[in-house]
Amino acid sequence: MQQFLQQAPLADLCRPRLAPEPEADLADVDVDVDAFINANLATYWHHAGTARMGTGAAAVVNPSLQVNGITGLLIAGASVIPRLPAVAIQGPTMLIAERAARQVRRLI
Repeated sequence: MQQFLQQAPLADLCRPRLAPEPEADLADVDVDVDAFINANLATYWHHAGTARMGTGAAAVVNPSLQVNGITGLLIAGASVIPRLPAVAIQGPTMLIAERAARQVRRLI
């Protein structure tokens, strides 16, 4: 990838790599970048939105928190939140869990 980015016309648009060392041998750059990412990558975001809730064909979960196509399986977590709220995710997740608990009571 590094060699690709160093070719014209991309070379004029890309900033020099800051880490790992820009002077590293190009043959080892991919390995160096992989090692750098593995050692330094972290997320500070709450994971949400991995199981889309809705009524369309792309929805994994319906508004009743039931997984489409699997009878009796509900998702009660932040994965059904379509967009991360601008608040701590614990409150909305607890509300989703409460809604799921009500759904379970109706099913049994």
